[in-house]
Amino acid sequence: MKYICPTLVFFALTFMSCGGSDESLNFETIEEKNEKPIDIIRSGEANGNRFFIDSYSKDTLFEGEIFYNCNSSFKSGYAWVSKLIDGVEKTGVINLQGEEVIPIKFTGRIGDYEEGGYFQYKEGGLIGYLDSSGTEVFPTIYHGSKGVYNGTVKLQGEKWKWGMVNMNGDVIVPFKYELIGVWRNERAVVKTKSGNSKHYYSYGYINEKGEEVIAPQYDFARSFEHNIALVEKDEKIWFIDRDNNAINKVVYLEYKEIVDVQESDYALSGFEESNNRFTTNEGYIIVKGEKGWGCIDTLGNEVITCEYDYVGIPEASTNSTQVSKDGKKGTFSMDKKEVTWN
Repeated sequence: MKYICPTLVFFALTFMSCGGSDESLNFETIEEKNEKPIDIIRSGEANGNRFFIDSYSKDTLFEGEIFYNCNSSFKSGYAWVSKLIDGVEKTGVINLQGEEVIPIKFTGRIGDYEEGGYFQYKEGGLIGYLDSSGTEVFPTIYHGSKGVYNGTVKLQGEKWKWGMVNMNGDVIVPFKYELIGVWRNERAVVKTKSGNSKHYYSYGYINEKGEEVIAPQYDFARSFEHNIALVEKDEKIWFIDRDNNAINKVVYLEYKEIVDVQESDYALSGFEESNNRFTTNEGYIIVKGEKGWGCIDTLGNEVITCEYDYVGIPEASTNSTQVSKDGKKGTFSMDKKEVTWN
């Protein structure tokens, strides 16, 4: 029921993420005012000849210590490294000084630093967690993880069901969902089997306490944006607030997705659509009604009447967008609420 516009790309200024960052970090020292920042990156050949260098000075770091394999760069001040010990590759974690914060003794693969000082640990296709000293937090019995957030982590357990636990191992959300989405506006989409022959799955929402605040009842639902969410039922689309109240009286047939290539939390969300948005930064939503395309705001107000053959994504700099109707093209001013036809 959606219309995707892949040529319209919005670049966000910052990444949003629930887990560890995917950015390489620059680290500045304060000993000398004119000293350049250090950008530590991996160099050398694979399988036994990896080492780290300063990408600015090209100096070899950590007294030239060689690793069997390692991160391409430090992330949040840490990098996993491995060495060949008695013919077996063992993995650990070092900090920016080259010190082992997690001993190089593990046979599985250690992931990137996550919130609170935790590291994913994967062995034999299963996932567990280590703390910053290398002590096991969760055993490697899980099929997937969405990353640590506010002292909790969404995990995929037995029978491939998703649930949520805190870092003490207490179950916050039972392992009963097909998927749990990314946190947005203190809500996350959940997906469960419905038993309906027409719509096999139902969607609802949980809050950060793990409470099912909106029971699964929709044929499809998206993560919250600007404190509203897009939901679909019986091939009709509308928008709800965090308490499941509809913000618009009219239901719609389609909506236009806005591709946002700078959104980094899609890998944690479990939904393909999570790398895209249904609202612009200014809070506009392009929708299609019975008579054509239009635009509403996040309060449900109709900004552009649903009567056009085409409505583009409004440009922030001009607060206007391109429209077309009956073969004519024009520019719609969001301020004046009028079209200037070409």
